[in-house]
Amino acid sequence: MWGAETVRAYEFLLRLNFSWVAEPVRGRRVRLVGAKHWSDLDRVRVEDEREPDDSKSAVATNGVAESPDARKTMRAWVWEARRPGQVERVNGFSEDALGVIVLVHGMAPSGMDDDRLLSVARVLASVGYTAVVPNYDGLQACRINIEALDDIAWSIVAVSRAWHHRPVGLFSACVAAGLTLCAAFRYGPMVRDRIAGVMCIGAYANVADVVQSNMVEECTENYGRNAMMYNFLEYGLPRCTHQPEDDAARCDGGWSDALAQALRIALEDSHYLRCGTAQEELPQYFAQLRRRAARRFDVVDTSRLPPSCAERVYWRLQTDGRYRRALAATIMAHPEVQKVIQACQPLDAMADSPVDLFIALVHGERDDIVPSSESRVLYRGILGRPHCLVKPALEITTLLNHGDRTPLRMSDMSRVVRLANVFREYFTRACNQGGQAEKAERGAHPEASPPPHPISKPPRPWQLDTGSAMPASQLWTRLSQCWRAAA
Repeated sequence: MWGAETVRAYEFLLRLNFSWVAEPVRGRRVRLVGAKHWSDLDRVRVEDEREPDDSKSAVATNGVAESPDARKTMRAWVWEARRPGQVERVNGFSEDALGVIVLVHGMAPSGMDDDRLLSVARVLASVGYTAVVPNYDGLQACRINIEALDDIAWSIVAVSRAWHHRPVGLFSACVAAGLTLCAAFRYGPMVRDRIAGVMCIGAYANVADVVQSNMVEECTENYGRNAMMYNFLEYGLPRCTHQPEDDAARCDGGWSDALAQALRIALEDSHYLRCGTAQEELPQYFAQLRRRAARRFDVVDTSRLPPSCAERVYWRLQTDGRYRRALAATIMAHPEVQKVIQACQPLDAMADSPVDLFIALVHGERDDIVPSSESRVLYRGILGRPHCLVKPALEITTLLNHGDRTPLRMSDMSRVVRLANVFREYFTRACNQGGQAEKAERGAHPEASPPPHPISKPPRPWQLDTGSAMPASQLWTRLSQCWRAAA
């Protein structure tokens, strides 16, 4: 007999692989509006993004006008599994969802509109969950900093309060997975108790190792290198606003700013798959720098000008390993960089906190940005914690690389089974809607009536009761139908 979460895990993986969503799902863009700091969140307002933003004139629940600076607004996608006329809605939210899962996007210029994450959100909705994808401005700007931890913590508390004060599941990938773990444990039980489980895809254990290896190592994908250089290059290069005299004709001044802009454009070219196409913007930017220099120094033929300083340093960063190693050593020794690194270490964040929630670690075996050894180190580190109350799960798989799935074949079914076991455990934890946060909220507001059970209505076809089971033959029939329909 197969439990509901087992079926759900297999269907999730197959639907995600084939980009096939059988059930109608609806995505809507919203704004989460609440107190500026997560520790002050009491009420969270969820507004449709098409409505006027009245957060600047927000009024507190006690009737006292609040300063606009005291409010925080975060945009988000919300995906719900729904059938028109059949979904019970309370306060505008689907009440028959199995649970709420917050998806934390990575260092991606598209932010919450990252197609990879939205495909996961749609499939989660199709198997019965409400998927919320907040937009983290710092991560969208490809920045690693302490403010990103605060934003993630804010979104966890805000979504939990907005969706019936229940614990939420977390789903994150790459560098954002490590930051999510830091945010989950760094701020104590006020945040941690609002989390039912965490799914980490390609997480890191030691951010210093990941930062340095991406800056130094040779790899076919330059996204990781450019991302780390974009974040920390200012601590390794001298900050200057003018060019040395012998290079005066080569640059339009402010070459370090121009280099940072070049790195940012390179990240966008990689993220939007523009590299090597006519839409690639980096060559256009370098040509623009030459035209600026030509106008400044009254040169008609730009081909006579050598590359700008920004262009020369950019390509040296891509090709000169010795130069990168020297630069990385300077960067890693800088006090500001060390401060960020210390704040973004997951195992350090867990040092004084009990590991009392389920953590699933899934990593692509051929990940060339965050090596799979990082998840192994993280797994051993969590198990070695004296207050590890819930054993984590680890799966190193060939079904993923860095943030992308590989094509699935019938010969991969043994790997699918192992991966499905991890997701089954995660779904079991993620749909636990009656955790400590709800109990604490009931104690704080005893007059509030308890929210209805998420499956109080007769279950939909995709909503199997969590206590139900099915024979293996029936499961195989459903999976075969899913496979054939999607393929």
